[in-house]
Amino acid sequence: SIYVQPGWSVRVYSNTNRGGLSRCIGWTMWNLGIDKYDYSSSLIASSISSIDVYHSSNCQ
Repeated sequence: SIYVQPGWSVRVYSNTNRGGLSRCIGWTMWNLGIDKYDYSSSLIASSISSIDVYHSSNCQ
C-alpha cells in the first residue's frame, strides 16, 4: 500500500532514476497488488524502484 495525504501526490516508477513505467498516485492505495502502471498491464506491487513526491494532487 501507499499512503498519500490530501494535497500531495507521488509518481512511482518501475526503474531507477525515474525510468520505465510510471503512475501518478494522488490518493491512498491499499493494494498495489491489483493496481497497474499508467497505460500498462504491469502491476505496481514489488516493482517500485524510484519515486517523486509533489506538493500538489496531480504530480506537477
